[in-house]
Amino acid sequence: MIFIFFYVYIYNVDLRALKSLFNPLIGPFEYDFQFTFLSNQILLPLGLHPSFYKYIKKFEAKKIVPVSYTEAPTRSKLKKDLESLNALNKGGFYWIFNNVNGKHYVGSSVLFERRIFEYLKPSYLKKKSSQNSLISKAMIKHGYSNFVIVILEIYGDQSLCLSDYKTKFIDREDALIKIVKNFGNCYNIQDFSSRVRRPAGYTFSDETKLKMSEVWDEERKKNLISRSSLPKSEETKLKIIEIRKLYLNKIANDLDLKEFNRIKRSHKILLYENNVLVKSFDSLSEAADKLHKNHKTINKHIKEGTLLKDKYIVKKEEGQSNLKIYKIGLFYSDGKLYTEFNTMADLVREYNSSHQTINKYIESGELWRDKYYIKRVN
Repeated sequence: MIFIFFYVYIYNVDLRALKSLFNPLIGPFEYDFQFTFLSNQILLPLGLHPSFYKYIKKFEAKKIVPVSYTEAPTRSKLKKDLESLNALNKGGFYWIFNNVNGKHYVGSSVLFERRIFEYLKPSYLKKKSSQNSLISKAMIKHGYSNFVIVILEIYGDQSLCLSDYKTKFIDREDALIKIVKNFGNCYNIQDFSSRVRRPAGYTFSDETKLKMSEVWDEERKKNLISRSSLPKSEETKLKIIEIRKLYLNKIANDLDLKEFNRIKRSHKILLYENNVLVKSFDSLSEAADKLHKNHKTINKHIKEGTLLKDKYIVKKEEGQSNLKIYKIGLFYSDGKLYTEFNTMADLVREYNSSHQTINKYIESGELWRDKYYIKRVN
């Protein structure tokens, strides 16, 4: 991979002395570059898209120092290059040019090192591409070697960029974006001031909108917490118990049959002293851990009815036997049963679907895959 970035100084130097540092080769993208002088004394590689030379003149740059890589540089190498250009730990504005079709993009970063290194990471491009970033999609499509990054201007240290981010920083990039838009054929969709409020071209999915609408503000959380600490009436307690039972019956269908049976067979461990219940544990494992006894010892006392620690009678209490598992049936539109499954998990595996989707069609009563109605079967 050959990735190139250019750094722009704002003052004049002897360009002829600079030209002697480079050895021209035949190809413009082979380890080094051919260079020429333009009428405005800007040093550039030969072989680029014609639009590049036309556009670069209008950015009012005085000198361009090219740095080329035959492969993606390490972070330490990138830091060293930026340090030599007095751009380390600084931010500002950059320009990306597509040498295949002449399209281009102006962007900004409060830290050049981080942003350039991000562009070298396929995972970053893939993530931004999924968010409808046009420049990221283009870099994935055409490859790194067909792009040139030009650092147009160093705004200042990272702290200065952050402090001015929503004032002077925005105004400066908006001015550069207007230049690019006047060129035409650019990847920038919105001005920078608009992108600060919302990423350009990004649309939220319905699922994300739903999640956002369900986010509670801090004040509501506090109110709910204070209400939850209040004492509950007997009527409220009974309602909570009924809701829990309904929930357990519902989630039973989301469990694998083997897991469901394990829960159904579970039991509490009860300790009695003088026929009075003094302690209970949710499982045999918990009892063994808290009583510092092994499973076999506790089971022995349960079976034989002998005293544990010469003090307690140990008994088992059946656990969540009130759980009820439903079969899931697929029905034709005329109401006839097509097939049924022991659990929802079986249906999900068979049709490569999800629990969320199946529950949605059960609750809505809509036709699934334009063919079946899904119902719980007792």
